Amino acid sequence: MTDNLNSHDSSGRGSSTNLWLVIAVVALASVLVPRMWTRGFGPSDYVARSITPKGELGADERSAISVFKQTSPAVVFIRTKGYQRFQFGRTQEQELSSGTGFVWDKQGHIVTNLHVVEQALRGNGAALEVQF
Repeated sequence: MTDNLNSHDSSGRGSSTNLWLVIAVVALASVLVPRMWTRGFGPSDYVARSITPKGELGADERSAISVFKQTSPAVVFIRTKGYQRFQFGRTQEQELSSGTGFVWDKQGHIVTNLHVVEQALRGNGAALEVQF
């Protein structure tokens, strides 16, 4: 009875195949790496195409641009941050939710969706961060 754990192939084919594979990989890398280093990873003959306007904007497009310019200063990004407790008492701050909203009035009230602020409303130590 032969012990498969201690037997090995004495022909040496496996080691010579591995050696040729290593040589092929090194040769390929020695050709490709310097080429990518000097030329970059993209095509070297790339030329950006010029953009030409197609004419005047339509009334609906001008209206949309006007609405955006008037209302975008009121848009805010809201992030709810809280602490997650791990084993052995370790805590880490993390983002619990995020979303957008808008300033509703001159007093600074903000309108957003409930899922954005729900964790902070529960009183579990979460805090709101608003970015204008």
